[in-house]
Amino acid sequence: MHCRAKFRDSDVAGKHIPGSINKTAPLSVTAGHEFGCYGSTRFRYFGSRSLIENNSQRSNSNFIINACAGYRINKRLNVAMDVLNVFDSNNHDIDYFYTSRL
Repeated sequence: MHCRAKFRDSDVAGKHIPGSINKTAPLSVTAGHEFGCYGSTRFRYFGSRSLIENNSQRSNSNFIINACAGYRINKRLNVAMDVLNVFDSNNHDIDYFYTSRL
C-alpha cells in the first residue's frame, strides 16, 4: 500500500506528518489441516517515514519476519508457539527525532 499523508494547511515547519508511514507491505503464508499441525510465517515491511515536518530527518525502513507453529486438538483447543522477530533484526517500529537530545 502506498499513501502520502500531509497537513493541508501551510506552515513554516513543513507539511509532512511526523511518523506517518507512506509504504507498507504485509504478507502471510499459512499451511496446515483442520486438525493437527499447522504453521505460518508473517512478513511485514514499513517504508521510511518523516520524523519532522520539513522531511529533513527520516527513519530507516523496517522489515520483520514472525513465525508460528501449532497443533489443533479440536475446534476449541489448540496449542501454538509464536517466534517474533525471527532473525533478531534491530529495526525500530517507531522512531522519534528531538534536536535537544542529539
